[in-house]
Amino acid sequence: MTDGAVLQREIQLLVSLNAEVDAVLNGDDTDRKMQLVNLRRKLAVQVGRTSEAGQQIVKQPQYQHLAGEFRARIGQMRSTLATHQANWSAVSINNGNSAYQQSLTNVRRARHSFLDWAKANMPS
Repeated sequence: MTDGAVLQREIQLLVSLNAEVDAVLNGDDTDRKMQLVNLRRKLAVQVGRTSEAGQQIVKQPQYQHLAGEFRARIGQMRSTLATHQANWSAVSINNGNSAYQQSLTNVRRARHSFLDWAKANMPS
């Protein structure tokens, strides 16, 4: 499998995992907060795997020009996600809280910024 194919696979896994997170956030299961804790762990691992796959690509001479933008975008996504998770532990999630909703919107924007850029610019 090429490095580009590995990255695209990791991106797709990240997209799928984020869809799971969104489904849990929008659900009303009594155990959803525990589900969210588990999904947050998986998400952290997947972001790391996606980052590593991208780093393998931008090390290559023909893709070094993408390194700065790749690192900036995935770094912003990581930072926004970390801030959100630090401010909103699973037990403190309140879908009716406007500050929580704004934080969640910021996470989604950072995620989409990275994913859209990576899909458009990184090799597949």
